[in-house]
Amino acid sequence: MSQGKLTTVTAKIAAYPFLGEAIEREVECRRKTEHARPMPSTAHNIAFAQSEMAGEVLDAIMRGYPEYVRNNGKDADLAMEIGDAFSQIASAMITLEDETVTFHADITQYLAAKVSIALANAQVMWQIGSGIQAGRDLQEAASWLLQLCCHLAIDPMAALERSHQKTMAKHTRQDHGTTTV
Repeated sequence: MSQGKLTTVTAKIAAYPFLGEAIEREVECRRKTEHARPMPSTAHNIAFAQSEMAGEVLDAIMRGYPEYVRNNGKDADLAMEIGDAFSQIASAMITLEDETVTFHADITQYLAAKVSIALANAQVMWQIGSGIQAGRDLQEAASWLLQLCCHLAIDPMAALERSHQKTMAKHTRQDHGTTTV
């Protein structure tokens, strides 16, 4: 961070007492762990924050629904996952002030973020009772995900089939020579 001072943009964001303190604590943590945990770029910090929210925080929340089989045998620590998300957001705010915003020719993170945005919109629309808009947002998410597959040269149907095979291998059982679901 530039001489320990916050730039105008970051200072405005950090005007909330919690965020200001979170940024300062993240600076200290990063300083103490920089030998093993280098600071990612702003784009990567934002992607890590998205990953923490979508992959970890929401996963921990969903494990609270006993009717679903989700990551059996793993303990969920929702507070820790939220802390990790705050850590990545604070890291992005720190690097934001020292990096020049540039166009990135590799659009992989852009496409992944567009999928995440559409899914978040679908969740919000469903929660507020707009099923039609949630459906539109899910279609948009699928469209962006197809574009990501194209960009990465991944066959989407083959990827879906692999996911189904993994699920079937995990959740089918053998009963006297016959397979049951």
